[in-house]
Amino acid sequence: MKKTAALIVFLFLVFMNFGCGSDPVEKAENAMQQKNFAEALKYYQEALRKAPHNSQLKENMAETYLAWGEDIYKRSHVLKAFEARIELGKKILPDSLSLQMRKDLSTVYLKLALAYKNTVPDNPYQKKAYFDQTLANLDSAIHYDQDNIQAMKSLQEFEQEKFQEMYDAGVLYYKKGRRDPLQYLAAEYYLSNALKLNSEDSETWRYLKLTRKEALNVLDPGQTVPFAITDEKKQEGMKAYHVVIHSQYPEDIQIKAEDFYLIDSAGNAYRGAASEVFATPLKQRVLKNGQEMQGVVSFSISKSERYVRLELRRNNKVLGYKNLP
Repeated sequence: MKKTAALIVFLFLVFMNFGCGSDPVEKAENAMQQKNFAEALKYYQEALRKAPHNSQLKENMAETYLAWGEDIYKRSHVLKAFEARIELGKKILPDSLSLQMRKDLSTVYLKLALAYKNTVPDNPYQKKAYFDQTLANLDSAIHYDQDNIQAMKSLQEFEQEKFQEMYDAGVLYYKKGRRDPLQYLAAEYYLSNALKLNSEDSETWRYLKLTRKEALNVLDPGQTVPFAITDEKKQEGMKAYHVVIHSQYPEDIQIKAEDFYLIDSAGNAYRGAASEVFATPLKQRVLKNGQEMQGVVSFSISKSERYVRLELRRNNKVLGYKNLP
């Protein structure tokens, strides 16, 4: 009898182990409660293999990544890890999001924005990056939930707090540019960011236009293949720029007029050419690191368009650019 009873108990336990908790979604939820995010994702992935078009499962996986990112940041304050988990979660999301998912994305983007805002940067480059990330993430928070009052309030406070700081810095660097032309590049950065915060400010626009005019003839050391614009030429149906190109690319790079694109205010791109109409068209050449070349790049244009930017591209990647006044 004792052996029979023991066997019954053993079979009952085996049955319970196989019958209960075998649902991967249930296992994922249990893992989430224990903050075992990697295990939760494993079980959600198992469930998705059986139902690859299940939108709720995809949202559950995304929520796991969001919670994981928040948990990492709370424990270690590593911004990039927080941001990376959010991006991984977004890749899994279905095309159409539930209202709750949109609200949760809005909430987590607000937290990421405030994390960037409240983190002390180590250097000026990081300070610029943190400013851009704060603003971009606040915009994302509002994009996913326009009723997120806290995100709206945080954006308004950020705009009020940072506008004057950016404007004052821009004007200061503009004035310094008279002695050191490289300062015009810093002035352009600060004035552009001031306008992101208050696009209606006429004085900021005035200074930015003046700054960009001066910055045209300055090579930006922060770009891979910076160029300067030393002259602008116009003919009927054509606009041309005399450019000086300086390669900071680590390898030899071939440059030609067709690598330049003129961008209008609507975002349309016009490809450059080496027109023989001008005495010194930009001829194709291989540049070594540290070498320079120059010549005229021409564009067929429409009089009615406003042109805002000139870019040097290679394989759809912008290597150098100039914002036009």
